[in-house]
Amino acid sequence: MSRSVISLGLVSALFLAGCASTGGSTSVASEQKSFDPSKKDGVDYAYVERMNRIAEQRGFIIKWVHPPQYRPPKATEPEPDAQ
Repeated sequence: MSRSVISLGLVSALFLAGCASTGGSTSVASEQKSFDPSKKDGVDYAYVERMNRIAEQRGFIIKWVHPPQYRPPKATEPEPDAQ
């Protein structure tokens, strides 16, 4: 029984991995090089392009369902003087 459960889990994992990696080109335009504040979508295009390039080198294609949003770095507050 244990062997059949493991086999079923393995087949399911392979099936889901195959479904996730099929498809055509990426959904985000590759000509966009970095974050463009004039665009209202807020997508971090530099990160998207970097991840797409790495995935392509490894033989994968990423379909961005919810592309990563650009988050400006938090401003560091000066630390209060230690007394």
